Amino acid sequence: MVSIDYPKAPEHPFPIAVEAVRDVIRHFVDRAEKYRLDITRMGIGGHSAGANLATVTCLRDLKAQEFQFKYQVLDYPPLDLATDPYKKPAPKGSIPPRMAAIFNLCYVDPEKAKDPSVSPVFAAPENLAGMPRALVIVCGGDSLHDEGVRYAELLQAAGTGVKLHDFPGEKHGFTYNRTAGAREAIKLMTEFIRENAHEI
Repeated sequence: MVSIDYPKAPEHPFPIAVEAVRDVIRHFVDRAEKYRLDITRMGIGGHSAGANLATVTCLRDLKAQEFQFKYQVLDYPPLDLATDPYKKPAPKGSIPPRMAAIFNLCYVDPEKAKDPSVSPVFAAPENLAGMPRALVIVCGGDSLHDEGVRYAELLQAAGTGVKLHDFPGEKHGFTYNRTAGAREAIKLMTEFIRENAHEI
């Protein structure tokens, strides 16, 4: 397992983080023998912004065909940076719309926000065909809930195997907490990785 400390906005706006993630993966793939890696069983995933970068990396690789991702784990992912945060659900305790708008502006020029490499929910269905199977975790107390569900449905419609798990009583970032919901989500992620990493 490799954890990537990718460069952050606003100092490093899109697409710097996306390219940095690919560079790190490429480093390990090119040295698979040295690191004793089986690159035919690779997966990718992340929490929040990291989940966005994970699925964008998979999406871009459909064209590049550089890696061989078997699966992706997306934990409360932000997948629509184009829609005005004030028009998204705002359950109590969720990321405030004003803060979400600042995050978006720091990361990407609004004119580029509908690019699927920024907002995967805007990918054409035919361009999602061949994406690796996915575990998508969303939570009811999160303004990103609906876009996570929407993306899971898009992947499924494109023929990707998808497991969508909704935690109605949890908030964004809940998997970092010591709650029953967090423990269940971590168990789901662990089992999904184990199943897919060991499947031949």
